Amino acid sequence: MAAQDEMESLLLEETGAEMLKGREAKMEITKKNESKLVLYHWTQSFSSQKVRLAIAEKGLQCKEYDVSLPLSEHNEPWFMRLNPAGEVPVLVHDDRVVCDPTQIMDYLEETFSDGKHAKLSFNPYYGDLNGLWQV
Repeated sequence: MAAQDEMESLLLEETGAEMLKGREAKMEITKKNESKLVLYHWTQSFSSQKVRLAIAEKGLQCKEYDVSLPLSEHNEPWFMRLNPAGEVPVLVHDDRVVCDPTQIMDYLEETFSDGKHAKLSFNPYYGDLNGLWQV
């Protein structure tokens, strides 16, 4: 058992260091793309739930802030600066603000379609998302 453990640790040292460097580089690139992905939503909102599901399906890291509609937080000045219509969800990525749930999902699909992130949906007949998210 000790010899096997020693061999495994030697293999890990040789190949693990190279793999770790590659993974760290990939994670760094991913972090740069996702570093400023922020979602303002309300948990009871169907539109917000669709966007949160899309973010999860793509495997993205996102900071989430709950905006309580019953407490009228969507009418607060800080939120109205993000979305003058006062509607949730709102996605902020770096300096870009996207307010409509369908546009948010289209933006996620266009921005994070590098092969590392899952594709949300594809209909070979229509060749696009064909309004799947428009409910």
